[in-house]
Amino acid sequence: MVKKFFKSIGLKAANANPNLFIGNKVYILLFVNDMLIAGKRQYLNITKTRILREWRCKDLGPVEVFIGFQIKRDRTNRTLKLHQTMYTKKLLKRLKMDNCNPAKLLIPAGTVLKPDIKSLLKYNNATVYR
Repeated sequence: MVKKFFKSIGLKAANANPNLFIGNKVYILLFVNDMLIAGKRQYLNITKTRILREWRCKDLGPVEVFIGFQIKRDRTNRTLKLHQTMYTKKLLKRLKMDNCNPAKLLIPAGTVLKPDIKSLLKYNNATVYR
């Protein structure tokens, strides 16, 4: 039903992920009954209007959390940060590790991994970092 409707408004499921719909200069990611829509404002508004006419749903505004991922957007610096701080803290608490002692990371915090990761590795065995 969803796929048929999205097709009727010009969206097509991505080959890599059948829950990602692309078209009309927007991207829609579905997860059960949650929907994340991204795109240029004018195209996004048109698509949202069509969706709101088809189904009873709410527009929750700019995304902060989607399927456990926290999303922080800085429009001024044109950056997007995805993280799972809430999930990690909840998991540590559930495992009774929320008061455990921290340990140093093998790679310094804040390191940006690039395609040439071997130059960042201190050890020959990359599995240490997996």
